[in-house]
Parts: sequence; structure tokens; C-alpha cells
Amino acid sequence: MADRPVATRTVAQKRIFIFDSPRTRSQLFNKIFAVHPQLHQIFHPFYPAGSLGPERLICRFRQCDAADEVQKVLAATEGAEQETYHKCMESLIENVNQTETGGEKVVWIKEHVVACLQPEMISGLISGETGSHDGSKHTNISVMPDDFLDTLTPVFLIRHPALMIPSWYRAQRLTLQEEVSDESFRVFSSLKWARMMFELVRFRSGRSPLVLNGEDLVARPDMIVQEVCRTLDLDPKQVQLQWKPVPKDELDAADFMRRHFFGDLMTSDRIKTGQAKQTVDLDEEERSWSAEFGVEAATTLRRLVDENMEHYDYLNQYVPKT
Repeated sequence: MADRPVATRTVAQKRIFIFDSPRTRSQLFNKIFAVHPQLHQIFHPFYPAGSLGPERLICRFRQCDAADEVQKVLAATEGAEQETYHKCMESLIENVNQTETGGEKVVWIKEHVVACLQPEMISGLISGETGSHDGSKHTNISVMPDDFLDTLTPVFLIRHPALMIPSWYRAQRLTLQEEVSDESFRVFSSLKWARMMFELVRFRSGRSPLVLNGEDLVARPDMIVQEVCRTLDLDPKQVQLQWKPVPKDELDAADFMRRHFFGDLMTSDRIKTGQAKQTVDLDEEERSWSAEFGVEAATTLRRLVDENMEHYDYLNQYVPKT
């Protein structure tokens, strides 16, 4: 494994980009660094285009009618019906430039990796029209131009598929309302995209990016903080491992989507270390899914977990070991 750079760099050279997937404990990761004085956080810059605009990924994949209707309502409610990747990229660059003009803060950009990739490439792979991804081509498959992509310091956040995928299914059932058999659910819960982006930025930079496991974040937060701060040249004394819960009036005022996805974090005051699950028995997990979701859904979840294990094992080999 290639060594990761740890030397001090300029603000522009050290643009941090957190590539994550749904339910990898990415919100908790963000929370830990949210008040760090060296950082300016930018949250889901491509969400409007990738999930709500006319180019949204959902339009390209089969899904149930309920999920399709939810996406239309969300787009109209948030006024994002005309948001495109080009507009989102322009807004991101403007935000980055404004932050770096002051010369004091480093941008910390967080986004689901599936939202960072060209939607036509993703749909081509899923439909089989473009075959399997050939890593030797090393073309820029992201929605970011080369001259911006190459300035990023990437960090990848992963989690065991047997923990990540059922958690995503559970979390979005009452909100996005996707069925486990929906093609769109398979796309958004896949670690294939994280692996492809990892291989791309590693090839372009000649270095292996930092990869973190979401369960380590809960089991060994001090170790994760030290590794991140060492790699990114951040002051570890400025992170927060404890915080005040969101006031009740603010929690009550939050929309249903925010309360549903972020409610546990909003009402918490620290990392709950007892929640870490680092030993996974797939057969035992499948039995628990059958009890919670039914046998048919559990069987589909197991299939999705199995097909993602090769990507998880590949990325997990780059996770720093204690």
C-alpha cells in the first residue's frame, strides 16, 4: 500500500473530500469535525442534481410508484426541479473560492460517492450496455472536471454491507419508500461506486487515499481522530467527541426527512461506543432481517450484501489497522 501524504500543504492543495455511502456513519463523522476551526464544511453539493433535478439518478432506474412519487414531491418542495450537475458544480466552485479567499480555512466537502459519478456511466453499467468497468482506462468518471478533481485530498468512508445495506433499507422505508427489489435501491446501496472512485483518484494521484471504516469510528473514535488529523494535518484538540443535543424546539421544527434520518444524532450528546459491531455473522443477520422485514426482503438483502462483499473487502484492506 502506498504511503499517504501527511506534510503541510496550502489551503487550495488540501481540499478535503469525504466520499461516503448511505449509512456508513458519515453524519457522525461530520459531527466530530463540525466545529473544527480549520475547516469549512460543505454538505452534499451534488444532492440537488443527483436526487432531485432533471438528471437525477432515480429517473434512470426501475423503482416502485411510491418511491417515484416521493422524489417528485421532494424536488418540488425543495425547489430543485431544474438543478443540474453543471449548476451544482458551479455553486461548489464558488463556495470553495469564497472560503479559500480568506486563506484561513480548508474546505471539507461531504458527498455520497454515487452522486459524484456520471449518471450515464452508472446506468450503462447497471443495464449492461457498457459492460463491466475497466479500471485500466482510468478516465474521469466523476461529474467534477479534471482540474478540480486533482486538487482534492480524498477520504473514503465504508462499512460492512451487512450493516450498511439493511440500515439504509430500514431508514428510507418511511421516507423515500424504495422497495428492496427496486433497481434504484441496489444502485444507492452499492459499494461498487466507492471502489471505482478510489481506483480513479489513486491512479491520478499515485497515492492510496485514506479509507475509514464506520464501525471503527464508533469502536475506536480516538484512533480515528488521530489518523484523520495526522493525515490531513489538522489539530486533533479541536474535534468534538461530546456535544449538546439539539434543543427540543429546533428538533420539533425540523422537517420529517431530517428528523427521520438524523434524529438519533440530533438527540445524542456523544459517540455511543457500545453500538459498534465488528464481528458479523451473515446467517445470523439474515435471520434477523427475516424477522424484521420478511423472508422475501431478507433474501434480497442477503443477495445485495453478497454482491458487495468483494468491493468491501477490497477497500477494507486499506483501512488503517490498530
